[in-house]
Amino acid sequence: MVNPTTMLALAAGLMASLSVAAENPRRDDFAYGFNVKTTGQSVLWRLTVPDDVYRHATRPGLGDVRVFDRNGVVVAHTLRHPRAVAGKAPPPVVLPLFPLKTTRIETEIGRALRIITDASGRIVDTQSETVSSGDSEYIAAYLLDASRLKQPPNKLVLSWEHDGRAGFTAVVSVEYSEDLSQWVELVSQATIADLRSGKKHAIKNQEIGLPQRAAKYLRITWPKVLRGVSLTRVTAFFPRSRIPLKRRWTEVVGIANPEQAGIYEFDTGGFWPSDRVRVTFPAGNIVVQGVLMSQPDPESTWHVRFRGSFYELRHGKATVAREPFDVAQTSDRYWRLEVGDDGGRLRKNPPVLELGWLAHELTFAAQGEPPYTLAYGSATIGPSEQSIDVLLAAIDDEQIKTARLGEKLTLGGEIRLTPPPAPFPWKRYLLWASLLLGVVLLAWMVRRLFGQLAASNDDGSEK
Repeated sequence: MVNPTTMLALAAGLMASLSVAAENPRRDDFAYGFNVKTTGQSVLWRLTVPDDVYRHATRPGLGDVRVFDRNGVVVAHTLRHPRAVAGKAPPPVVLPLFPLKTTRIETEIGRALRIITDASGRIVDTQSETVSSGDSEYIAAYLLDASRLKQPPNKLVLSWEHDGRAGFTAVVSVEYSEDLSQWVELVSQATIADLRSGKKHAIKNQEIGLPQRAAKYLRITWPKVLRGVSLTRVTAFFPRSRIPLKRRWTEVVGIANPEQAGIYEFDTGGFWPSDRVRVTFPAGNIVVQGVLMSQPDPESTWHVRFRGSFYELRHGKATVAREPFDVAQTSDRYWRLEVGDDGGRLRKNPPVLELGWLAHELTFAAQGEPPYTLAYGSATIGPSEQSIDVLLAAIDDEQIKTARLGEKLTLGGEIRLTPPPAPFPWKRYLLWASLLLGVVLLAWMVRRLFGQLAASNDDGSEK
């Protein structure tokens, strides 16, 4: 007789052995693709994701994107949000410099500082008038004219002359003003130094870092320890400018909800990574209070993206409209605008939703043999488990070369965008069958055991 425990164990083992290993994706598993052209050699290549990828993605996040080499082998890649490109720094500017003198008894007898400026506010000259005293004058601060600068500097570099003493270290501060009357501290403590030891060793610190704040005038304090040091030049340096990223825009005309007045729905036709939104009204002269919401798919919950006023007013050629506003980045495809009962004013000219977004940067490893293929659009392929994030962190961004997109390809075709029918739940039925088989076996064995006990009792009674 077979042991019941052994039978149940065999059934469980059968279930565990029927798992199917996932196959590596192939190019034909995706709807479309692009040829990727690379020139020369590189460890990593990058390209900007084209609009068509977002239009045919089957889910947010572009999980159905792969890069294949010439032999159809998947190449590791990663997707990143674009970053602003650093441009060139403006050339440094030498600032007009004016020493401000004082005496030790200034607070007791008073003094006057006369500052002469031209019509634009530029300092032309300073004149110091001091009450006669036995104390000699010394420089207490230096005034810098920054009124001609087009952008605030991020550091000052000082040049000086001194009386040839062994050297010095000192702490100075920097203040700023718009009118030469009210001064606000910009840098509380900055150390400058000029130290020498013999002929070969020297320490010289001439830089003062600045928080970037626009100001017409700057003032550097000059403590008494620097009486033998004269500031001869101050040069303003500027950070590298950031070239703004150019957003792409997608426009969708709203469709009035047939069941509820004042509700307009938008299918954007793709999973655009939007972070800026605008609503326009073709009819014009509209002022409404509304709520703008979005969701990734029709079965999901609506998320509020903006609540407030929407307007577009026209008078002749002049138009006053709400500017595009920022929202938390989202790849939701479906949007809804609720403006309440507008009396049907918008039904003939429904509102237009404009989404501003920045395309991802796709970076892939130079594995396998070129040419490469960017494949996208698959309802059956999940997110890639291969990533090169660790490699990206270890390599200089300037060492990554740019690849170019070639012609668009049709791979598996549009059918790949449609989810396949739900598979027959054979695992569930096999599990139930195994459990039923175990129950039947147990019942058969219990019945047989009772039969044996009954036969044994009959034999004992006959004796």
